[in-house]
Amino acid sequence: MEIVQFLPKGATDREIAEALSLSTRTVSNTLHRLYDRIGVSSRARLAAMCAQGDLRERPNGHPGRQTSTGRPGR
Repeated sequence: MEIVQFLPKGATDREIAEALSLSTRTVSNTLHRLYDRIGVSSRARLAAMCAQGDLRERPNGHPGRQTSTGRPGR
């Protein structure tokens, strides 16, 4: 999930889109689906999770939080 790598740097949707050769709408839609999937409501919270390394790939390939046991959280 390359898009989230840009969030801790404070990149805008436009900056991310240009760097990855995507449309800004694709970036925005992807981020909003991710917010829903992991249960956050803001870009700032998602960026903080990324910066802390709190965003991992779940075994099924979807991003999400891991519990301390290594099993997927919510």
